Amino acid sequence: MADQERVHIKLGLSGTYWDKRPSFRISHNDTVLLESTISQDSDIVEYHEFDVEYATDSTVLKIELLGKEFGD
Repeated sequence: MADQERVHIKLGLSGTYWDKRPSFRISHNDTVLLESTISQDSDIVEYHEFDVEYATDSTVLKIELLGKEFGD
């Protein structure tokens, strides 16, 4: 069995958009940590902070862009 580690993550996200703010989902090992929409104006970074625990043998941190269409 692998040891558990705890890490604090500070993630900066920004989007370039005109009228439709980008939405996103952050998950860790298939557990959703945050699903939201960028709240800052275009090209301004906003930060999201969270702690995760993971086994030292494997872990997955996923950031997904949601709801984008061809013209976006």
